[in-house]
Amino acid sequence: TCDTATWLNYHGIDVTKSGYAVLYKAVDNHWHASHGATWTYEPGNTITAEDYAPTRECGAGLHLGATPHHAGAYMTDATKFVAVKVKVSELIPLGDKCKVRSVRVLHEVDGDGKRMSA
Repeated sequence: TCDTATWLNYHGIDVTKSGYAVLYKAVDNHWHASHGATWTYEPGNTITAEDYAPTRECGAGLHLGATPHHAGAYMTDATKFVAVKVKVSELIPLGDKCKVRSVRVLHEVDGDGKRMSA
């Protein structure tokens, strides 16, 4: 398992000067993921995992992909993808995915990560 900077660099993810990055979540038509169905990943929402634990284990946080393709591998019946803004200082790499405490849902994207028009 690598450190956060190495994981971000490996996936080609840019980090803003203020310490944020954009990652992706696969969701259904109602903006829900396969886990944590009480959370709604509708654009504009902020979601915080109350059970967050800064460990290198699945669970206890919000799980994301470096690309929509990575996110979709964990929800094969997804009908939408969203781009989310995350605080890099809270990002924990978990192999081909990562987890964070909180996300700000930016907008819907296509399978290539390009913003979809509303």
